[in-house]
Amino acid sequence: MFVLPSKRCLQLMLSTFNLEPGVNKNILADLKDVAQNLTEEKKLVNILFDEVSLAPGLEFISSLGKIVGFEDLGHQRKKTLADHALVFMIKGIKSKSKQPICFTFCKDTTKANELKNLLKIIIKEINATGLIVVATICDQATTNVRVVQELQKETKAMYLRRGDTYNSNAIESIKFYLRNVKEQQISF
Repeated sequence: MFVLPSKRCLQLMLSTFNLEPGVNKNILADLKDVAQNLTEEKKLVNILFDEVSLAPGLEFISSLGKIVGFEDLGHQRKKTLADHALVFMIKGIKSKSKQPICFTFCKDTTKANELKNLLKIIIKEINATGLIVVATICDQATTNVRVVQELQKETKAMYLRRGDTYNSNAIESIKFYLRNVKEQQISF
């Protein structure tokens, strides 16, 4: 059995961290330092993202000096109560490393254009650390599917403008693999 500290003890520990919605620049700076010493193989990562529902509510966080519980993408805050959190994390392909790098709060689900912009920002920020984003992994929620399709279209258009060959087979094989993995998980 695993015994956790009391709720109050966890709250005290968490109050020492300055976590705010959006991409965590401190984590990215640490990842940049770590990536310098990794082999090329160990630099390969996937971005995983998922949304979870929350009970709406407001709370004053004295260490931040603000009320939390509203929609907050990190770079944009709204006056609407949030009832979902969106979390992005990276996972090494050839290593067991995992690291959350971004979280946001939203009402219902994150809008497609906001999710697409967040993904672009996160991919750019991770690549800037020296790590190499190979794929994004998410469930097949309507918004996620739409965003992935839009990003594929944008990528194809970019390749065509540059006169490069666009290989959609790589993307299709990743989708096929993930669908099979999900089916296997359901069958257990």
